[in-house]
Amino acid sequence: MAQTASDLHRLGSALLGAGLLGLAVSAGATEPQYRRVQLVDGRELLAEVESTEAQGLRMKVPQGSTLVSFELLRDMVPISYAEYVEQPDWIVYYNVPDDLEDEVVDLLRGIGGIAPQHYRMMANGVNGAVISDVEACSRAVDCVAAAVSGLDRWMWVLTIDSNPAGLVMQAKVSKSGATGHVGKVQLEDTDRQTVWDALQEVLMVTSDKSAPRPDASAQPRPVARTPFTAKRVNDLSFVPVPGITSLAQGDLVGFGAGGGMVGLGAGVWFALVGQAEQSPAGLAAVGGIGYCAMTVWANRVVGHRSLERRGGRGVTVTALPTEGGGAQLTVSSRR
Repeated sequence: MAQTASDLHRLGSALLGAGLLGLAVSAGATEPQYRRVQLVDGRELLAEVESTEAQGLRMKVPQGSTLVSFELLRDMVPISYAEYVEQPDWIVYYNVPDDLEDEVVDLLRGIGGIAPQHYRMMANGVNGAVISDVEACSRAVDCVAAAVSGLDRWMWVLTIDSNPAGLVMQAKVSKSGATGHVGKVQLEDTDRQTVWDALQEVLMVTSDKSAPRPDASAQPRPVARTPFTAKRVNDLSFVPVPGITSLAQGDLVGFGAGGGMVGLGAGVWFALVGQAEQSPAGLAAVGGIGYCAMTVWANRVVGHRSLERRGGRGVTVTALPTEGGGAQLTVSSRR
């Protein structure tokens, strides 16, 4: 009788697990074994093999200990210790209630090896179009995971939302697909220990640390700005600063071009009106009108060019905190 694709996958996973066990035994019990493990849900773990259990492989990762089911195994290759310790953090892309955000972020950082990312923060491929799609999901974890599934790097998607029983925390791997596993915990309370335990459960990791105390030095949340549109460019054009419409979109080239256009045009205009208008007051009035008109014109030209270079369908500017206590301006556009 022909085997189904599912049967073949389970057989392959079992053989892969058995192969790893053989490698661990042959290398000796005291020698650490580091592996790059690719899973069918899209995760790639750089882990130290601790033991083989009936349910799967017990593996150590920077975030703690995790049990990987044999059925999830896709591929596995040896890596060096240096690759293990230098691996990037897990990204946890979260959308949680504002009153829980600081605590959730603090606890995620307390686990270690995790980079929390607010759903409106533009980093790791997230742009204005993705944020718009995520906002339309209303914290439905399957919807949010689908919205970020096309990004190059896998990430955990984490949400906390309400249901008839209260608050529920859910997590899903961004590349796991429509049928991917969803970790789900009903929050009986929102004290730090309860949230700490729930985070580990939904992220499928067991930390050997205790829940950290509140972090008084937590960085401020990112501040998202209104997406840029053609109307906003036109409205901002009346601000009497040459190139302001490009500067607001993070386009320094356009900002410089706007200043150059107004500077050149104003020089020519003042030279022309100076020949026809003799009084200083009249010269200042006519010259000022010309300067303002040229500034509006230049701001519209360079502002729309900046918008066009970013797809012409809206640009989002976000101020993000940096490690040094400052901020950086990040620009993203809808494609």
